[in-house]
Order: sequence, then C-alpha cells, then structure tokens
Amino acid sequence: MEDPEKGYEFGPPERHFCLKSAVAFGGSSTVYEAEHWNRSTKLNGVAVKVIYPENMASCDAKQELDIWKELPHHPHLLQLIHYEKRILDDPAENTNNTRHYLVMQFSRSGNLLRFVRQEGKKEETMSNKGPQQVMSLTSGTSTRASLSANKSKGISIRAARDIMRQLASAIYCLHKVAHVVHNDLKLENVLGFEPEDDQDGPITWKIADFGLSQKVRTDSYLGANSAPTPCGTVAYVAPELISYMDLEPYLEDSVPSHNRPSLPPDMPVFARDMWALGCILYALLAGQLPFMDGIQSRMIRRISNGDYEMPYRLLSDSERENRQGEPNWNNNDNEPEGSRSEARQVLEHLLDTNPRTRWTIDDLCQSRWLSLY
Repeated sequence: MEDPEKGYEFGPPERHFCLKSAVAFGGSSTVYEAEHWNRSTKLNGVAVKVIYPENMASCDAKQELDIWKELPHHPHLLQLIHYEKRILDDPAENTNNTRHYLVMQFSRSGNLLRFVRQEGKKEETMSNKGPQQVMSLTSGTSTRASLSANKSKGISIRAARDIMRQLASAIYCLHKVAHVVHNDLKLENVLGFEPEDDQDGPITWKIADFGLSQKVRTDSYLGANSAPTPCGTVAYVAPELISYMDLEPYLEDSVPSHNRPSLPPDMPVFARDMWALGCILYALLAGQLPFMDGIQSRMIRRISNGDYEMPYRLLSDSERENRQGEPNWNNNDNEPEGSRSEARQVLEHLLDTNPRTRWTIDDLCQSRWLSLY
C-alpha cells in the first residue's frame, strides 16, 4: 500500500520540507526522513515526526509539543526546527483529517545503543545467542532487548566520560533551566551527529524524544505539586517507581492496580532521570545494562534491590584478581586506579536506590570525574 504522506511538501516558502521514506513507527506517530530546502538550495536532511489527530488530542502528545517549543537551545538537546499543522483537503473522505509535523535534525550516525554495540564488536566477537526480551511500560508489549545478554567490553572510561559530560550538560539544562524531567532516558534516545565538515571528528551526542517528558512546576528538587507519572522503559526505571507501576503480568505478588497507591507529591521527580543516566553509564562501561535478566520478575526485583555487578573495567587491581570468569583486560585497558575509582563513585551514587540521597545533576556535574563546573 502506497504511503499517502510520502512526497508531501510543507513549510514556508523560504524553508520547505519534502517527506521521503518512513524510518520509524510508533503507536502514536511515524518518523520520516525528509529533504530540506532553502528556496532552491538543498540543505542537510531532516527527520519529521508525524502525529495524527487522535494522538495529538491526548495530554502526552500536546505536552510533548509544548516542551519542544519551549526547550532552550543546547548543543546536546535535539531541537525542534519547525512545526506545522495540516488539514487535509477533503475531510469528508478522511475522518482524521489533521496532521501535525514536528521537524528535527536527522541522525545518520544512529543512536548510542548502536554505538555501544559497534564498539563491543571491535573488541570481541558477539555471541550467537539471541537477544533477551525486555518490557516497555510505554506500550505494554514485548520489545527486543537493547544489548546482548553476554558481557561485552563496552568502551573505555575516558570515552565514557566524554559522552557522559555531554549528557550531563544536557540534563543540567533540562532540570535546572527548563525544569523538565525527561522520563525516558535510554541508549536509544541519545542520537549521534558527526561533524559536517570533518568526518574524522568526534561524534556529538544529543538527547531526543520528549514524548514522555513533563514540565515540573517548581524549581525544587522534590518537585512539589508536579503530579509526576511513573513511566519509561523497565530496564532503566528507577526503583522508587516500581511500587506504583502496573507490573501485575510480571510479578505474582504485585499489588493489584485498584489497590496501588498514587505517587506522593514530594517524590523527587528529577531523581528518576539520574538513575537512568546511571544505567546508561553502566552500559557504556560494561556493554550491557546493569539489571538485565531473562526472567522479568527477577530483573524487576534486582532493580528494586539495586542488585548489580560492578563492571570489570571499574574494579581495582586486587578485585580484578579475585573476579572469576572475566576476561583479562589489563593489557589493553590501562586506566589508572584513580580514574577507575572516580568513575565508580559516580556510578554508585547514580544507582543509589534511595532517590533522596541519589546524586542530583549538580552533584554529577561537580564530581571529580566529570568536573563540568
């Protein structure tokens, strides 16, 4: 069946866009690669998220657009380039006769998940075993796991620090300037952009997808009166949210939904993003997520208990000698113990199961390892 959106052109005369092919599909939208023209000059391609009216009417979709429009310009946050609403010419033949187009930068480098996988393949041959299954709370359906169940090496501490500095800078802008909690930070939602004029230069990483983000109506860390909603992807979800989520299909002793309490108004809403950053850091260093498990109920309990194994890369020399069944990476991983201990401190404070003592974005930026300010 021919895609009716393909080839559609829109935008002001001095800057218009032409939809090419669909590159991603979601329950509420479709993302297209599109051509970008400045009058008669063709510019770099863009991505266009098309949201349909029944979804735009929902609170989440409207909230996403509002956040996109108000988002401060930041080099590590994906920016909204243009927004346009389209009403189809013949509404009689189209019940849903309105389309919403959100134009943003197009990433040809892929996301951080792809980067971690590629870097892992450079170090060792990937296992032939199939990927695990993880559960997306946003859709309620099974999706393929992000990373291999087998331990891959990940990237160096220095390379991980470079990426984390970019992400921390972006989250600082979200939390402290925009007063926005992202709610769905994960490897897939961090997009890479290579320099336009120097293909050998470093990749710039940008946080994307604000579909679950929320505006926090206070500058307080506790987020009073923000009415936060538990959401996100289970493998990255903070432990303090577990009790408030619909996990009945995966936990035999889960509290029934009609008896489940509401999130308290003083829940530290920004803390969930910090936990997710900890999961991302772990994946960068270990090549896998910290709580992944083939059995869903066991993974959820591991998250609740903060039960993870410290990445081999962060172990001291003496701990490495005692770790059984791990490859010996000392010969090609020459990070000094001081650097390992600084990165380890960051990881432990981000994966603190207590949201009130978990590091804030200020703590992370001021850490000795990142030293952003």
